[in-house]
Amino acid sequence: MTRHEIATLACKILALWILSQAILGTLTLPFAILSMLADVFNHRSFNDALKQLLVMGLVPVAYFLAAWWFWALAPRIASRMVGEDTTPVTQPGFNQESAMIVACTAVGVFLFIPAARDLVNYLLRFFFDDNRFTNEWRNLSWQAGFWSRLTEITLSLWLIFGSRGLVQFFLSMRRKDLPTEPDVKG
Repeated sequence: MTRHEIATLACKILALWILSQAILGTLTLPFAILSMLADVFNHRSFNDALKQLLVMGLVPVAYFLAAWWFWALAPRIASRMVGEDTTPVTQPGFNQESAMIVACTAVGVFLFIPAARDLVNYLLRFFFDDNRFTNEWRNLSWQAGFWSRLTEITLSLWLIFGSRGLVQFFLSMRRKDLPTEPDVKG
């Protein structure tokens, strides 16, 4: 692979990660709509609730646009990053399996960074709050967020350190021949 091809692949991996963040952000919109309706029924200003909903809706839209931008313009971005040199820089053994391992590791790192940041936030709130067992630990949303971040970190570490085995598993499943039905003569 050339430097240009590697940089293009990196841009497309980044685009897929941004797209996953956009999809996750979109999944929160129904809850935001329900929250807005509850606020309106509790005599909160409709304009304030609508502004909050619009802000929450603009974030996934911005992520979708950024993902599209990185995917569609990946070759041009790669040209700006490394130029158009066509000299191969990888070993001849760099194949589909190697590229998939790099991609899985990159996705694991992308998952790890925000999950670790949020987990540290949860732990700091827990340990430095005077009423931790009444406020934080009994709060269901706090527990859901805490355990979700632990799960994300576990998944990200598995992708980072277990990507070789994961890729080999998927490639072996892909290469496996499907059993053929025996000929039945009757």
